[in-house]
Amino acid sequence: IIAQEVSGSALGLLVANHQKGTLQAVAVKTPSYGIHQIRILEDLAVQTGGRAVVQDAGARVQDVSLSDLGSARVAWATEKAFGLRGGKGNPIKLRQRISEVKAELAHASDAADKENASARLGKLMGGVAILYIGAVTPSELEARMAKAQRAVTVLQLALRGGVVPGGGRAYLLCRSAIENLMASPEEQVGLRVLADALEEPLAVIAQNAGYAPSTVVAQVKNSPSGCSFDARTGQIVDMWAAGILDPVQVLQAALETAVSGAIMALTTDVLIHQRKPMATVEP
Repeated sequence: IIAQEVSGSALGLLVANHQKGTLQAVAVKTPSYGIHQIRILEDLAVQTGGRAVVQDAGARVQDVSLSDLGSARVAWATEKAFGLRGGKGNPIKLRQRISEVKAELAHASDAADKENASARLGKLMGGVAILYIGAVTPSELEARMAKAQRAVTVLQLALRGGVVPGGGRAYLLCRSAIENLMASPEEQVGLRVLADALEEPLAVIAQNAGYAPSTVVAQVKNSPSGCSFDARTGQIVDMWAAGILDPVQVLQAALETAVSGAIMALTTDVLIHQRKPMATVEP
């Protein structure tokens, strides 16, 4: 039983029947609050094939029948969390619900709404996992937790916006689209600068790995669209097969930030740069 509150005679009845073995039951508190709480109840109803009894919608507990109850393969609960596995809901309705939540996530402007919609989407798609992190020292634990959080964030972005070949290959594939844009002579200068800048991520990767950037960029350009440079092996490999992928939203955000910084530098009247003092040589 998932409810906002279970108390009084209802709680006593559940405890008594559970102790006698007459009715094996567990009651848990519905997470969240307000409209988010109602949405979660509706999600659970779709997953299990049951019905959410919401007082604001005119539903009453007295009118609930056995046909309103949902079912699942496993239901579990602890002091801090509960979950369902193997819900017996209608797969078609579940896919429709997933599409609705994706639409909510796409149109959400508030950070809290986005977070709630993202969490609901993960649960509806069955993507729930618990990650346990351990370490010898507090500093090591903090570093591992930060690394794990970054990995989770990247995974969430990948699920939300998709992935593309990594290693700077996705930016290179955008060059042809930029070069074919119709623009004035002044705009063409900016487009050429942007097209050249799209090679820099791959060039920096190659340079940091100890390889000649120009040679690596030329090799990648002449390779199939899904291939790029693997800095670990120094070879041109299939990025999909090697598992070297970038979330689309991360690349979009990086490109937008870089272009915004370039525009600000070009449109600023004065840039102040403090020159390092020259070293003095005593006779």
